[in-house]
Amino acid sequence: MKADEIKALFLQFEQASQSLEAIKCWSARELCALLGYSKWENFSGSI
Repeated sequence: MKADEIKALFLQFEQASQSLEAIKCWSARELCALLGYSKWENFSGSI
């Protein structure tokens, strides 16, 4: 994987994050799309 691809993926993950009392959090439902899962049901078994 090229450095520019990694930077783009990192930016997508950072944009999907939210802060809760100064702690960075991610929604599993948002992450499943970023990780290439088409259905929540397929991703929920992975977490």
